[in-house]
Amino acid sequence: MKEIEILLEKFWILKEDDKDRYFEIKEKIATFKPFLEEKCGLSVIRNKHLIKLEKIPERAEDWMGIPDFNQTEQYIMFSLVLAFLEDKDRGDQFILSDISEFVELNYPIEFYIDWNSYSLRKSFVKVLKFLVEMKLVKINFGEEDSFKNDLNAQVLYESTGISRYFIRNFNRDISEYKDISDFENEIWQDESRDRGTARAQRVYKNLLINAVVTRDNENESDFDYMKKQTHNIASEFEKYLEAGFNLTKNYAMIEIENSYNYKDVFPGAKAISDIVLLVSREIINKVNVGEISYNERDRIIISYDKFLEIVKLCKEKYSSGWSSEYRNMSVEGITKDLIKYMKGFNLLNNNNENKGEIELLPAISKYIGNYPKDFYKEKENE
Repeated sequence: MKEIEILLEKFWILKEDDKDRYFEIKEKIATFKPFLEEKCGLSVIRNKHLIKLEKIPERAEDWMGIPDFNQTEQYIMFSLVLAFLEDKDRGDQFILSDISEFVELNYPIEFYIDWNSYSLRKSFVKVLKFLVEMKLVKINFGEEDSFKNDLNAQVLYESTGISRYFIRNFNRDISEYKDISDFENEIWQDESRDRGTARAQRVYKNLLINAVVTRDNENESDFDYMKKQTHNIASEFEKYLEAGFNLTKNYAMIEIENSYNYKDVFPGAKAISDIVLLVSREIINKVNVGEISYNERDRIIISYDKFLEIVKLCKEKYSSGWSSEYRNMSVEGITKDLIKYMKGFNLLNNNNENKGEIELLPAISKYIGNYPKDFYKEKENE
């Protein structure tokens, strides 16, 4: 159903922003809500302002987060602004200094906030821009960029009233939580994670919101469940998403043939996607000749320098077919982009990067690419 695809792709559907799509999903929501909530353990929020699928992952990954945020302080300030907006009704107006004063007064005591710092003001402007982008506030007058260079700059904002739906509701007091694992465990509370409904919902949820589910020591029971319930899982995803279910010994995924409603897919139209396919090809070639090898979990562990060497080889062989951005980029720059992109699709992890190691995950062997023969003929004629 394209409605599920849209809810998976979009953070939320705002009635004011996209009225046709809002009513289209609202009319059909009864046909798929039980699948999302009962099978996948995901909540669907629907009210007169928006429809939102709460996509809470089973575990946090370091590639998750707000793409434009790259500093801890930005998340702190954003959380404080959400608290500021909590008692603001739809249509309430306020100015930029109201927000900055609230942030300053409530900033964690172990940190120091000094608005005279240009870098801090720049981070704050990123937060303000994200608020506008997500339609949590509207600008009635002024530009937030002016705050970068002028501490006294003012912008007139208006609350849209939807900020309270940005963060999910918690069933417990989270003030005593110490780290991310407390939030992860809160999802299941007192339920046994490896039995009954909890395990089934976790399996369906992970398949739905992750590009690939890779077997590890923590999800052995999930793979046992998928092996026993292969037919039922395949049937459900075919019915609701027209997707295939692919289960192997060490990874599982759902595959959507016509992914028109998704902005970011793999393989996809991005230049970096093509480079991943070519790098994967070279890696598998090296496996076939015994230069590198799989471990017992079908993972390939290589040094960072070895990975860099493979990327360099790909650039030498194929870069004439790449976009100008990557043709002109250094091997180190390409490698950095590859690692970030491949982590996002669960093809790689670099948890041991401090040891100089990169771990290529099992699904990488499924995705290899090559240019057509004409590409090589043209290259020979250059």
